[in-house]
Amino acid sequence: MRRRIRFTKQGRNVILLFTVLGLIWTSDGIFRTYVFPPVPPADISGVVNDGEEAVQAAVSADYEPEEEYDTVVPPPENLHTGTLVLANETHTVQPPAVTDFGNKNDSYRLRDMQLKMHPEAIENMNLMFESFAQKSGHKNVMLAKAYDEENTDYGTGYAAELRILGEDGSNTEFTGEGKYSMLLEECPKFGFKYEDGGKMRYVSLPHSQIMYDYDYTLEEYLEYLKDFSFESPYIYNSDKEYTIYFSPAGQEVKIPKDCEHTISGNNMDGFIVTCVREFAEITDEVPGVPELPEFSNISGTDETAETEETAETINNSILEQTAPETSAQSGNFNP
Repeated sequence: MRRRIRFTKQGRNVILLFTVLGLIWTSDGIFRTYVFPPVPPADISGVVNDGEEAVQAAVSADYEPEEEYDTVVPPPENLHTGTLVLANETHTVQPPAVTDFGNKNDSYRLRDMQLKMHPEAIENMNLMFESFAQKSGHKNVMLAKAYDEENTDYGTGYAAELRILGEDGSNTEFTGEGKYSMLLEECPKFGFKYEDGGKMRYVSLPHSQIMYDYDYTLEEYLEYLKDFSFESPYIYNSDKEYTIYFSPAGQEVKIPKDCEHTISGNNMDGFIVTCVREFAEITDEVPGVPELPEFSNISGTDETAETEETAETINNSILEQTAPETSAQSGNFNP
């Protein structure tokens, strides 16, 4: 004899609930299968998985060459001119453009008024000694030697020999010691490289500061710069951004369009390009914030009443647009 299983009302409700959930789960699966088919995995066969290569790619991205540039081909004679030309027994210098010290200031002395140097070197010499005199109170550093026709740094028109002028008219060797050590700190700020024996060579900024920071001689520095090219330049930041690179002689020299630049021969095998950019000015202004119109507060006229009504309408409109967002942020917004 069969026995019929009776369920209570509560039990029937539970069974009904699970039946409905099963139907929902089944229909959802069918829906996802035919409406939103699974996406096959991406093909990653060409992706480099080697960590080192990934790092190399990231580093290379930091040295993307300038997209817009001009090209120049310096004439062969320019290889022997510029603030970075090397002069020694094996590298002959060409006669430079020099002038006398007619615009010299009173912050230093000359052995005689016949001394000459390159105008750019004289201009920065005046600035350097003026700064030194203001900071130290000394004006008795003397230029004993400048341009001559020797095949040395003096033959470039950018070098000078310093000595100390005494109160009795005598002069002694400049060593850069004691109260004159401050001058050695001033030199690189104005484009000069100080060398032992009281010799000072103008090489221009920022090269003087880089050579001072790393204690390079000019020859060492020129050799070091050969590792940098237009595609992968040396970047130096101070009050400005300097981009420096080497370009072999006889080839086109690429110059970025968005910077001022100088090109100096090294008197050996190529040119040193120095590009200068000003840093963008940083302001506290917040872009994209509109200003509300100003309205007259003069009362007693119909025009004023109309203006005040217009202002109130605009303000109400602004409040209506911003109120929901403000309420939502405070947690009181009810959609």
